[in-house]
This record gives sequence, C-alpha cells and structure tokens, in this order.
Amino acid sequence: MPAKIDFSQVRVLIVDPNPLSIELTCDVLAMMGGLTARRCLTTDRALHVLRSEPVDIVITEWNTAPLNGLQFIDYVRNSPQSPNRLLPILLMTARSEQPYVVQARDRQTERLNLLSERLCLEDLETLSFDRSGNCLRG
Repeated sequence: MPAKIDFSQVRVLIVDPNPLSIELTCDVLAMMGGLTARRCLTTDRALHVLRSEPVDIVITEWNTAPLNGLQFIDYVRNSPQSPNRLLPILLMTARSEQPYVVQARDRQTERLNLLSERLCLEDLETLSFDRSGNCLRG
C-alpha cells in the first residue's frame, strides 16, 4: 500500500465564478489533508494571484470570465507574461461530450485533466508531489 501523501503544503488556486462550487471544491480538497486554497471568482483575479503568489496547482471551471477556462489555460501555457507555463491545471466542467473533451485536451501543451461534473479525489491523488509539497510534473 503506497504511503499517504502530505497535501498540507500544496497551494491550490481555484478559479470559478460560482462561490458555492468553490466551497464544494475546497471541502473535497480539505478531505485530502488541508490544502491551502486561494479562491478567485474571475480569471483576471486569478492571473494577478499567479503573478504575485506561489501556486502549485490550478483548478479552473470552463465557464469563467472575462477569459473562459480554455483561454485562461492558453494564457498560462503560452503567454510570455505567464509566471509558470508548466503549472499543473485541472479543468472542471460538466461538459463530458467528446467534442468538448477534445477541445480541452488540444488547448493543453503538456497535460490536462478534465474533471467532469465534480472533483474526483482519484484525479488529484495521481499527481506527484515532492517532500515540500511542490507539485512535480509526471
């Protein structure tokens, strides 16, 4: 049985225009061991946080503003002003039909985990973290 991962030092940025969805996501993350979650209702605010604070992983909703989730991912991956182009990003959406999944996958240059409906603990547990809680690319 693998050792339990200590998520207490992992810094998560949650981007979702729905405060209730943010709270539900935070509750799921808390069940994993007290991750530090920064909450943003807009992608503008999320980009400010990315530029000013350390973040280990981003969880974003598809339907965000002023940039939608795919545009936000494009910015993080491709903009010269992006603070971390390799930042792990999880995209949450209720859109599970193949055209949406393909569109989301194609926006990612390296890796995209599409979470359909609700956040799944199994998806987060497959990420690798070092002893300091920093997310490692797998």
